[in-house]
Amino acid sequence: MVKMQDYFRENGYKCPTNPEDGAFQYAFGTKREAFNYWHQFPHVLDNFNTFMQGMLAAGGGTTWKRSKKKFPNANGKLVLQDLPAVVDDIQTLDEGMVRNKHDFMTPQKVQGARVYFFHFIFHDWSDEVCLKILSNTVSAMKKGYSKILLNEFILPDEGCPLLPIGMDLNMMAMHAGQERTRSQWQSLLGKMGLEPTFWVPEGGGEGIVEAALT
Repeated sequence: MVKMQDYFRENGYKCPTNPEDGAFQYAFGTKREAFNYWHQFPHVLDNFNTFMQGMLAAGGGTTWKRSKKKFPNANGKLVLQDLPAVVDDIQTLDEGMVRNKHDFMTPQKVQGARVYFFHFIFHDWSDEVCLKILSNTVSAMKKGYSKILLNEFILPDEGCPLLPIGMDLNMMAMHAGQERTRSQWQSLLGKMGLEPTFWVPEGGGEGIVEAALT
């Protein structure tokens, strides 16, 4: 963040969109995407994975348990996907969840699922990269049955709270990504033939974007 002013001055004050050539790369003198860059430093990556595992236990794990309690007779299974190194590093996982090593930059391996759920994934990436992730997912969807659920911030056009503003700046600085407004989500998803429905708590902020093929 310290070098953001210099970065924007030298790049015509344009928002970065290339995850390999943004403010992070300018600050650290690299052309590697931030997640890829961290792989050079095992202790940093280990700290990050430990933090994300805690997020899974506190967030995803709780969500899964609440879902099972509310819908005890629901059919199907929950498949947890992530990169091999991340999946291998998970120490504990609810017995109802299945591990699956997958890179969402490649075609989705699970075909015709009822739901493809992404939690704070799309804010890491520019629209161009998000379209690639969506393309890989849409190709596996069954029209009229499959849905994409995005757990993300849905920013208001005015009067945005401080937390998502900070997250927006952080995503821009680290990954050339961004938080998005309702209209930005509509535009992004519409390019892949997806119709969004928004579930936003009173007062705005973090919510769910439900997307189905039109």
